[in-house]
Amino acid sequence: MSLTVPTSSEFPTLAREGLVFKTTDRLVQAGESWEQVMSLAFLFAKDEKRAKRSDMEILWASPERFSLAERYDAATKASAVGVPWRTIMTEVLQYSPQAVERMEAERATDTLLAPAPSPAPVSTPTAPAPTTPAAQPPPVTPGAG
Repeated sequence: MSLTVPTSSEFPTLAREGLVFKTTDRLVQAGESWEQVMSLAFLFAKDEKRAKRSDMEILWASPERFSLAERYDAATKASAVGVPWRTIMTEVLQYSPQAVERMEAERATDTLLAPAPSPAPVSTPTAPAPTTPAAQPPPVTPGAG
C-alpha cells in the first residue's frame, strides 16, 4: 500500500482547505445553536413574531479569505453572466446586509445627482459627393520625344 505525500508547494493549500472545511462545518453547527438562543431570548422578551426559528438565519463571515483582486474578478465575471447586483455584493464581495443597504441608497443618490446625458448631435443628411471620371494620362505616341 503506497501513501502519496503531497509536494511541499501543495501541502499548505491542502492544509488550508481542510481547515476551511472544518470551520464551515462548525459554523453550521454553531449557527443552529445560536438560532435557538436567539429564539429563547425573543420569547423571553415576549416577541413571538421574531422568535420563529424558521425566519432566522445566522450570518457568518466566510472562513475563506480571498484577495480584493480575486473577489472583484469573480464579481465582474458574475455580473457578466447576469447575477443580480445584490447577490454579488453579499455572496461574492462578502459585504454585510447593512453595508449593501447603505450602498443601494448611495447608488440611488448618485443616480439622482448625476448630470443628465447630453442629447446626441443631430446629423443632417448630406448629398453624396459628385463623382468625376478618373483622369486619364495623355496618350503616348511612339517615336515622339
